[in-house]
Amino acid sequence: MKISAVIPAYNAEEYIEKSISSLILQSQTLHEIIIIDDGSSDDTVKIVKALQRTYEHIVLLQQANQGASAARNTGLNNAQGDWILFLDADDECAPTLIETYTRFLQENPARYCAVYSQALQVDERGEAISGIFSGYDLHGQEGFVQMLLRNPIISPSGSLVKKAILDEMNGFDTSIKYVEDVDFWLRLLLNGNNIGHVCEPLSFIRRHSSNTTANIESTRQGEKRLLDKFGLGVIKETIYERGYTIDHNHLDYVNFLIRFEKWPEAEQLLETVQIEASDDKYGSYLFVKALVALQVGKYEVAKDLYLAIIKWNNTHGAALNNIGVLYAENNELEKARESFKLALQYYPGYLDAAYNLEQLDTETPIFRFTKRELRKSLLRYS
Repeated sequence: MKISAVIPAYNAEEYIEKSISSLILQSQTLHEIIIIDDGSSDDTVKIVKALQRTYEHIVLLQQANQGASAARNTGLNNAQGDWILFLDADDECAPTLIETYTRFLQENPARYCAVYSQALQVDERGEAISGIFSGYDLHGQEGFVQMLLRNPIISPSGSLVKKAILDEMNGFDTSIKYVEDVDFWLRLLLNGNNIGHVCEPLSFIRRHSSNTTANIESTRQGEKRLLDKFGLGVIKETIYERGYTIDHNHLDYVNFLIRFEKWPEAEQLLETVQIEASDDKYGSYLFVKALVALQVGKYEVAKDLYLAIIKWNNTHGAALNNIGVLYAENNELEKARESFKLALQYYPGYLDAAYNLEQLDTETPIFRFTKRELRKSLLRYS
C-alpha cells in the first residue's frame, strides 16, 4: 500500500513546517509528501525547500494561485501512490494516523475507498478548543443523504482516499468554493462508494483568523449551491430508495423541502408524519414542526414544541436558543437570558446563542433563530 500525502499551501509560512513534520514523524513512512505552493508571497517555498534538503521524499510543486481545489488536483495528478492522504498546510495529524488507517483498511478489504478519523480543533498554539468530533461510516446513497443533512466530515484534511476513485471522479470541482470537499464526498457516495470512520482523534484541525472556512456566510452560500447542483429531484429519489420507514423518509424529505424554501409542501407532508417519543428521531420531528410553525406565524405553537423538545432532551441547544428568541420577543428577558446561557453551557462556541445573548443588552435587538439541529461538538471559527 503506497501512500502519497498532498498538502495545498498558500502563504502558509506560520504552520507549514509543523504540518509537514507531523507527516515525517509517522510511525509508518509515507511514500512521498507533496506540497503544492499555490502562488505564495511569503516564505512558504523557502521553508519547504529547507526541509527537502533533509528529507528526500518531500516534493515541491509550484503554480500560480488557483485555489485549494486546483492545488489538490495538481498534487493528485503528480502523485505516485495508490492512496492519497490530504492534509491542509495549517493542520497536523497524530503519529499513528497512517498506521491506523492502513490497519483499518486491511481489516476491511475492498469495503471502503476512503477513511477519516475523529478530529480535534486546535488554536494557533496547538491547544484543543473543542470536544472530539466523532463521525461514522457513510455507505453509498444513504451516506449521501446523511452528508447533505449534516456533514459529519468536517474537513478533507486528514482523510485518506483511493487514488483510482479520485481519478475516476476527476478530483475536486474547482468551480465550487468553500464547500468543494463536501461536493467531493457527495459525488463519491452518490456513485455507491463507502467511507470508513476510525474512532480515534488522529486529525488536528487548526482554527485561526486566516482560515478560509471561517467565512460563515460564504460557506452557507456554498451549501446552497450544492443543493442546487444535485437538485431536489435527485435528493428525493435517493431518500425514498432507502430501506427506512415511510415516516423517517418523509421527515428527511421535509428537511430538504425547507432548505429549498418549499414551505407549503413541507407543511402538507409533515401533517402525514407520525413519530413517537420512543423514537430517536422524535426531537428532530418536533424541531421541524416548530420551524414550520415559525414560518407561518404560529409562535405559540412553536413555543410549545420547543418546550416539548427540551422536556424530551433538556440539552437540545437549538431548541433552547429558539425558545430564548421567542421569550425575548415576548419581553420575557430573564427567561430568554437563561435559555441562551444554557445553550452556551451545553454548546460552547454556539454563535447564534452568543449573538442573541449580546442582543438582549442592545436598544434595538435583532435575534437569530437556529434552523438546524446542532452537532454534538460545534465548529469553531476563530
